[in-house]
Amino acid sequence: IKNVFSSSDTYGARIYYGRSFDFRNNIIENITSSAPTYGFYAYGYESDPCRDMRIDNNVFKNISGSGNVYGLYFLYTKNSKITNNIFENIRQTSGSASNFADGIHIDGNSDSTYIANNVIAGVFASSNKSAAGYIQSGIKLNKSKGHRVYFNSVNLFGDNQGRDPSAGISSAITMVSD
Repeated sequence: IKNVFSSSDTYGARIYYGRSFDFRNNIIENITSSAPTYGFYAYGYESDPCRDMRIDNNVFKNISGSGNVYGLYFLYTKNSKITNNIFENIRQTSGSASNFADGIHIDGNSDSTYIANNVIAGVFASSNKSAAGYIQSGIKLNKSKGHRVYFNSVNLFGDNQGRDPSAGISSAITMVSD
């Protein structure tokens, strides 16, 4: 999946309410939007989450947009595996201090995710963040529990200041509780 340009919410790949879904050996690159942008997006209901998904051996490269930008985003998922993927150049091109820029973002009520052997590099935000929940992260575990995170490589490199000259914050792994 290559060269997707849009002015609305944009997804390289999207799954709603899936069960035992495998997404393997894909390349998603050059996804750009003037709105929130997702390399991969999985969403279920709180009462009926997506379960037992396997996201394996994919490349997510050059994902950029205004607002929130994610290489991979899970909301209302359970017991899934994210392994052996590459996330490179995840960039928020404009936005505010309350927008996200994350390589892997596991959001509320997405419990028991196994995250291993992924490579994440080049996550950038256009504005500096000071609140822990919004800082740019290689892996963000946001208000969820029971995760296993092993052997990932996160490289947040380069001049990462946005338009704000004050120092910003970034993190290889961020955990946010309720």
